[in-house]
Amino acid sequence: MASGAVIIDHADTRGLDARRSTAARLGYPAAAFLAFAALAYLSIDLTRGEGRIAVVWLPNALAVAFLLRPTAPHEPALFAAMFVGNVLANTAVGDSLVTAASLALANSAEIWLAVILVRRWCGNRPDMSNTHDLARFMICAGLVAPIASAAIASLTLVGAAGLAIAPILRWAMSDALSMLILAPSALVLHDAIANIRKPTPPEISDWLLLTVGGTTLTFAVFYQTEFPLLFLIPPVVVAHAFRLGALGTAFSVIKVASIALILTQLGRGPINLVPASLDVQILVLEGFLASCMIVGLPVAAVLATRDRILGELAAGKKQLALLADNITDAILRYDIDGRCTYASPSVRNVLGLPPSRFLGRSSSERVHPDAQAAVSDVEEALLTGKKDKERFTYRRYLDGADGSPVFIEADCAVAFNPETGEREGIIVSARDVTNRIELERKLKRATAHA
Repeated sequence: MASGAVIIDHADTRGLDARRSTAARLGYPAAAFLAFAALAYLSIDLTRGEGRIAVVWLPNALAVAFLLRPTAPHEPALFAAMFVGNVLANTAVGDSLVTAASLALANSAEIWLAVILVRRWCGNRPDMSNTHDLARFMICAGLVAPIASAAIASLTLVGAAGLAIAPILRWAMSDALSMLILAPSALVLHDAIANIRKPTPPEISDWLLLTVGGTTLTFAVFYQTEFPLLFLIPPVVVAHAFRLGALGTAFSVIKVASIALILTQLGRGPINLVPASLDVQILVLEGFLASCMIVGLPVAAVLATRDRILGELAAGKKQLALLADNITDAILRYDIDGRCTYASPSVRNVLGLPPSRFLGRSSSERVHPDAQAAVSDVEEALLTGKKDKERFTYRRYLDGADGSPVFIEADCAVAFNPETGEREGIIVSARDVTNRIELERKLKRATAHA
């Protein structure tokens, strides 16, 4: 009976897993279809102005950000769902089925190309706080993919509008600018939520101060239409980057974008000084916001990289200090001229003198006369390239407290420059082997006596 109960439990578990898997296979594509269709329709309907191409294109950037965080299975189904959602949105705004499908294909190609290139160059989880990943992401997703998408869309746009180049440029610019603003922000926000932690009191103070001050200044800049005060906004974004990192930068740009878009559409802000239609003004504003992101995120990434490197150096230094303080062998480093540049704390116990008595001095200055020739021969062989390693035993410079000789065994190895491969000096690891030497001498005497 117990065995049967176990079998039933396993069957129930397998059934539950199967239902969850089915729900995931159906749920993710359904959500992708609805989200892409809604965002595409809103982007076209609200920001196309008198033309056909939206100047703020949200779905591609958010889709790329979603796909670059491996949380959703069945990517082919997701791409198919987003394609169908895009076709539905295009037909809803008046496109024929052929035009709707052609433009949706261009968007799908852009998303696919951006994801593939970023994964190839940055791995499955590009880090927007890493300067290399950020630069490669901007090139792949913010430049190459939109250009390729515009090239595909041009086959339809040229046929619909003649040989006009404006729709193609607008397509490429709107996709590229939205990708540069939204996709990094979404990735940064996802990572912040996934690794959420309690902020420190200084961080809370910085968030409050920069949020209140930055929001007030942004509102003041975009509420008035008399002066071109856009130059006041980048310092706000950079301040967020310095104090709050990538998350603060993304938050700042999204906040500025929200305030600027609303006020610009209401006829306020410096963008309205541009003598153009509203859709062109929004495209100019989008370019300005993208430039803020391009300035702010690299600053945050450089600072994060610096902090990471400093942390690694501090951890490495701590580890080396731990080893140096607890190792029993005396460790010394001599440069190519034979001058001591490092002596571990254990030098005092092994060689009988504090480390400071060795630093800056040559090896021959702290050698017993009986060992002078042996030390010079080893040093000459290592520094001239005759040998790379050598082990030898010599008499210590200072005798023991009772006046008896102290013998040291030293392992010497050449230190090579990792970049040039040239010899840079000698690393010495030394230990007291007096007891062993005395035992060997006693054995020799006993053998001779026998």
